Amino acid sequence: MKRFLTTILLILLPGFAVSGQEILFQEEFWCRLDPVLQNAGTPLTYDEAASYILEEARYVFSGMIYGYSFLYTPRDNTRKIDELFQITPIAEIPWGDPGLKISQGRTEGEKFFAFIRYYLNQYQESRRTRWLSNTIPSAGARGTGDIFSGRGEKITAIEDAIREAIRSRLRMSVLNKPREISGEVLLLEAPYIIIDSGKYVATVRIKLKVNEVIPYRQF
Repeated sequence: MKRFLTTILLILLPGFAVSGQEILFQEEFWCRLDPVLQNAGTPLTYDEAASYILEEARYVFSGMIYGYSFLYTPRDNTRKIDELFQITPIAEIPWGDPGLKISQGRTEGEKFFAFIRYYLNQYQESRRTRWLSNTIPSAGARGTGDIFSGRGEKITAIEDAIREAIRSRLRMSVLNKPREISGEVLLLEAPYIIIDSGKYVATVRIKLKVNEVIPYRQF
């Protein structure tokens, strides 16, 4: 699934290729055709599966170009504070963008697979290039989503993995548990997603910018 191709930046990252002076995202996405639960609907048509895949690719590629803003409150049992994590796309590739295309598709068992391609314009290339600086820390983690709650849980698994990656990275630099952390993240590559024990399991690699760390007031 992962392909390592040279970019014009001479950085080896999966899911990239170069055509002339253009950077191309190309990743394989998949979608279940059959419903998880019996009597929970009919199998998807190929057109419906393609629509699901294109929407997931639009979300992922947007996260690889523009990133997401986040607001995170760690759980604090002593203060009876529940964990809160909010993530919002900074910008998105518009639905129907002619540059977002399925290049080829195939079926394997109950799954439909398709390669999705997207050419970045100059502004998108520049924005992503700035994120790839070695001065911006990276992190990785896994997250899950409940497969029985619908196909949208693949996105839930991605966001859960991003949360866990942020959490793991900040443990290395923030010594005292803060009240709130805000910042931005960028997907370095398309998440790797499998099904395991009734869950979507997503593995992500991100770049992380922390904008503000708000501590608890000391009395």
